[in-house]
Amino acid sequence: MNLRIIFYYSLVGLFSPLSMLLLGLRNSNFDYKRWALILFVTFYGSVIFLSDTNDGFRHQQNVYNTYGNMGLDEFFSTTWDILSLKAVEGTKGDLFIHFISFFVGSILKAPKLFFVFVSFVYGYFYAGSVMLIARHYVFSKYSRLLFSLFALFVIWKNIEGVNTVRTWTGLWVLFYAVSHYILYRKKRYLFLMFVPPYIHFSYFLMAVPAWFVVFFQRYVTQLGFTIVFALSFLFSFNASKAVEYVESTELGQTRRGYVLDESNVTFIEKRQETNDRRMKGSWYQQLNQRGVHKIGFFIIVFAAYFFASKSQSNFFEFTLLNVGMMNIALANYLSFIFAVYTRSAIIGEVFILAFVVVYLSKILSVKETYQARIFKRLLMIAFLFFIPFIFYKIADMIYYISIFVVAFPFIPWLESTLNISIREFFGYFLPS
Repeated sequence: MNLRIIFYYSLVGLFSPLSMLLLGLRNSNFDYKRWALILFVTFYGSVIFLSDTNDGFRHQQNVYNTYGNMGLDEFFSTTWDILSLKAVEGTKGDLFIHFISFFVGSILKAPKLFFVFVSFVYGYFYAGSVMLIARHYVFSKYSRLLFSLFALFVIWKNIEGVNTVRTWTGLWVLFYAVSHYILYRKKRYLFLMFVPPYIHFSYFLMAVPAWFVVFFQRYVTQLGFTIVFALSFLFSFNASKAVEYVESTELGQTRRGYVLDESNVTFIEKRQETNDRRMKGSWYQQLNQRGVHKIGFFIIVFAAYFFASKSQSNFFEFTLLNVGMMNIALANYLSFIFAVYTRSAIIGEVFILAFVVVYLSKILSVKETYQARIFKRLLMIAFLFFIPFIFYKIADMIYYISIFVVAFPFIPWLESTLNISIREFFGYFLPS
């Protein structure tokens, strides 16, 4: 990658991050596209719009409160305690946020840069994942359905994932590692697959499906994965036994406080109520709350089992599908743990959407068969169930994306009180 191009993009981004992104995406070089997206996500983080209901707000405040005066000895001591799986007061118990918080809070003495560094890491793996799919399987074909599904994959958990800091960074690190390892079989990607638990502790659970599929799928038939997926909607584990075991450990008690305690549930409900209130009465909000998009994923899994070719040449995309199905199955089996249930399901959905894009790209490259024709028809039907989610996502994005990602991001750098969301900006010009 030409460093002068990165510098050029960064210079354009200082005046208009959106123009920089569009300029990069127009370039035929995929490395340029990737870096344009990475830098765009980084600029997004520099002007991130946070409310007190955002996870990111609490994380950034913790940099001010805990890491501003942390010494090196305390840092290494805390790091060892985290690695020893001990509960450490004043930290989130994850190495990723611990390192970044110490670096910006204690070394740079610039807590305001917290989200710049978080966004860069998030953007690196998000852009790397998106461009891997785009480079090999999308832009060489033309199909409205294919581009629609690719766009859905891109927005399903997009730049808004930066706001939570850890959870969705872990998702894109996991996706990046799994997809690259299956394609290239390099050890560095194998190592990277085991990094997400150190970004967010919950990946000691939520990354298990990916690990299992990557290492053991040769011993399990496609029917076996599909049965496990289907049965997860009918059965779940005994919650009381699981909670009892969690409470028996020191760290478990702390982590239980995050996923099960009333204080945390209240916080999550407060955030959801805020979202619901903003879009109250909208048809897409009501349909999205009912989970109609899940029907779309059922149709995809059905189409994949009965109408997709499971030859060795399709090993990559079926690995993505199986990881997705197993993550959704994990979410259903552990539905009594709210945080794991919601997050693992989203992880699974991202992997399944990637499967759809890759497989559809392949069948568009060859002579259409009867099975391929049915597969495409079923995807069209599935896409209809995703439409409410698309409207919901777009409506939600205008509430948390700063208007300064369009132009002049340096304004909120100089005066943070001037930072407003896209919705607020247009609200000045719309009748009340």
